[in-house]
Amino acid sequence: MAAARLPRRRRRRSRAGVRAGAAVAAGARAARDRAARAAGAPAAHRRERRWGGRARGAGVGAVRRVCGGGASHAGGGVASGRRVARRAAGAAAVRAAAPPGAARRALAAQARGRARRRAAAVSALRVEAVIFDLDGVLVDTEPITFRVLRELLAPQTIGEQEYAALVGLSGDHTVRWLRERYSRSETHEELRRLTSDAIHRALVASTLEPLDGAPELVEAIAGGGRALAVASQSSPRWVELSLRAIGLAGRFPVVVTASEVAQGKPAPDVYLRAAERLGVVAARCLVLEDSVPGVQAARAAGMTVVQLRQASHAADPQPGTLAVIDSLRAFDLRWLEGARAG
Repeated sequence: MAAARLPRRRRRRSRAGVRAGAAVAAGARAARDRAARAAGAPAAHRRERRWGGRARGAGVGAVRRVCGGGASHAGGGVASGRRVARRAAGAAAVRAAAPPGAARRALAAQARGRARRRAAAVSALRVEAVIFDLDGVLVDTEPITFRVLRELLAPQTIGEQEYAALVGLSGDHTVRWLRERYSRSETHEELRRLTSDAIHRALVASTLEPLDGAPELVEAIAGGGRALAVASQSSPRWVELSLRAIGLAGRFPVVVTASEVAQGKPAPDVYLRAAERLGVVAARCLVLEDSVPGVQAARAAGMTVVQLRQASHAADPQPGTLAVIDSLRAFDLRWLEGARAG
């Protein structure tokens, strides 16, 4: 009978040891949590609730192995339970503090946060300079150019859509396209001079008017202390003629034309050159543009862009702009203070 009762005694003693060990482990966890709270760190059991599935499983398995071992008396069970509880608690703390991939995820989250803060800082920068495109923003000369090209190409024809695709591109690009599309016999330089002279004569013979709201907006921006510039793909003589005709020749301290840069739009050269001459970093420049290549050039330069769709050959709204407006009178001066478009 005594031999039959012995296994039950051992089991009872072993279970008592496990319970005692669990109590010790619970006390240790509570002490760690109190110390962590005093130091301002999160409690271990809170971390275990998020990541503790594996940690709890490891602890339970360790305690069960003690049960299977069958401690010979209660004192041994208590000591063994304490050791196992300490090891399990330590492993759980390590797992809770550094779950698989946690460091990588934390670094990625920090990087995303820095990127958002940098983007917010750039978007909130106060604008120090406003750079205007000329054709399609301050004055609409595209109908004149379109008419001249049709006359030069007759009896061949150029359609509205074909011409619209050329708006905003450099003169050299237009000449190359004309030679290839219409198989012109002139050399590149001959055709460039032919078209340039014809357009210049037409501009001189025309009565140019500023786009509605242009003089008022230029005055308002200058009155706010911002630097002003014009950056155009056109030749210097076209730019000078157009600004003089619309009464804005003296309002822009810096005027950059295609003759000053190696590449035309959509390359950013003309806008970067304007910022350089103004002495303003690109991130603090705002550009008013109307064409697709112009918007792309300003964005490539790292500048804020407002797209205007007021002229005769208005382009479709482009991505990456601060705003798309149908009139210069819709320009919000608060954008110059870093306000976002509503």
